[in-house]
Amino acid sequence: MKKLFLFLLLVGFVACSDKISDFGSQWVSVSTRNVIIDTCTVDISTGMLDSIPTSNGHSIFVGNFEDEYFGKTTAIGYFIFRPSTDNFYWSFDENNKERIFFDSLTLIMRHYPDFCGDTTQVMKFHVCQLKKRIELNDEGKLYAHNSFEYGEPLATYTFLPKPKRDGLIEFRMPDSLGKEILHLLKVNSDTISSLGLFERFQRGFALVPDKSIKQIHSFENSDSTFALKLYYHTSGAILKNERTMHFLNNREVQSNHFKHDRSGTPVENVTSKNDLEIPSTETDSCSYIQGTSGIYTRISFPYLNEIQKIGTHGVVSSAKLYVYPKEKSFGESKYAELSGNISLYISDESNVNISEITDKSEEIDGNLIFDKEIKKATRYEYDVTNFVKSQVGAMGTNKMSLQMIMSKYGGSTENVVISQQDRNADYRIRLEIKYSVYNEK
Repeated sequence: MKKLFLFLLLVGFVACSDKISDFGSQWVSVSTRNVIIDTCTVDISTGMLDSIPTSNGHSIFVGNFEDEYFGKTTAIGYFIFRPSTDNFYWSFDENNKERIFFDSLTLIMRHYPDFCGDTTQVMKFHVCQLKKRIELNDEGKLYAHNSFEYGEPLATYTFLPKPKRDGLIEFRMPDSLGKEILHLLKVNSDTISSLGLFERFQRGFALVPDKSIKQIHSFENSDSTFALKLYYHTSGAILKNERTMHFLNNREVQSNHFKHDRSGTPVENVTSKNDLEIPSTETDSCSYIQGTSGIYTRISFPYLNEIQKIGTHGVVSSAKLYVYPKEKSFGESKYAELSGNISLYISDESNVNISEITDKSEEIDGNLIFDKEIKKATRYEYDVTNFVKSQVGAMGTNKMSLQMIMSKYGGSTENVVISQQDRNADYRIRLEIKYSVYNEK
């Protein structure tokens, strides 16, 4: 079977060759031909990174989403507020305490671009108080699998989302919490002037999606556009002054928890345990990348060395990798966006940890090209010339593979389903090599 494969591969090489060029002199005659190869076997598999840090990121996530590729994903955002500098120095006349009156307490949030799901439907989530204070681990981080127990909803907000529009939302929090905070200010409590004491007082909150919704949204993790806003007024003998005060998001301890149920999906058996990677033959002839879980794709070229059998002397002039997302796995029909931030990393067979990949391996940037006329021709393109050059003739531990890694694991709702399907199809993952062969006469 292998001999038959090599014969067909060589026939393909010759069929794609251009005209032979002759270079002569009185000493030597050299013929050169350029071969375009696009039939190189490409194997893809799916793996998962061990852990995804989600603290101190760009977004606060909340929602539910489900599809046939990745199953059910639930996102819960955790956050805590801190007194602002103005709060530390807030003071008033002790003899006129009765002149300060509470009006309301609200939560302010700004939409962030990441989202998925049916945004034509209303979005509904709850704000719940945590039962224990948010605490980072010994490394000063929190991960996607970390979760905190929370109580009954303090507030509920329902709205029709417009995720691609920049805009603030503001909704009312419990008056009882606002009045308690104002009381601490009025009596100059140490709680309101100490970050640690204030965190113990509030413990932190969770954004929890309502079970009925089928979308995930993100909000900017900022210390200015994600805040508690206290409205109050002072009343004197003549004038009534309306005032506000902000309690800012403590960005460093904000984190997101992602819970996944992949039962009955192609990636049901994909796990971070034992660095297991599952070939596409076991996952519906596709491989997968998921921003909320650390699922990635490995790409290898098992017969790349056969290229050397084309001619006596040869060199790789150029090499491009074309990766096609599975048709109908993205866009409006699936309410999911393709990620434009996916790079290739060169790694050996044991290098599957994202920190190792980032620190020890070469990164190859690519481009996501949308084809508006032929949607299934939408693709990622990567220039892998240097990688292919280094791998022609490589054996044993020197033989490397590529990994498609999303740049914002734990900070993106984007997914990619990569199609291998029929190796003879026009829109399949493929490696295209231009190989220049020199034969002395």
